[in-house]
Amino acid sequence: MSYQEYLDPVEKGIIDKIIQKALELKYMISVNDEEEEYVRRSRNYAEVTEAVGISDVTYLFFRNEEGLQFNDNFMAIYDRKEFGGILLVHGNGEDVISDYTDNEHMKQLVDHALKTTHTEK
Repeated sequence: MSYQEYLDPVEKGIIDKIIQKALELKYMISVNDEEEEYVRRSRNYAEVTEAVGISDVTYLFFRNEEGLQFNDNFMAIYDRKEFGGILLVHGNGEDVISDYTDNEHMKQLVDHALKTTHTEK
């Protein structure tokens, strides 16, 4: 793991399950805190995990492939395909997940991380 060395091991385990599941689903991941974007649309595990925990708060944003669509006038329309985000507040141990977008994509990531974490105890 490439995480910041001072992150709590329980937090690392939960976050790692989220990131690995997202990468398995071919999601691109962006990582930022409240002020700066550290990683933009990456599928590189080391790059993403290295940016987690740089500050007390980490936002993970997930999306599928970006693409262009065209309307009837052949004008390009940007297609975001963003699934949502997860807010991590570090220092909370097993409660590191503070909030997340309420949809099936984010629920799948969070449920996977929490379910597998609780069954490992």
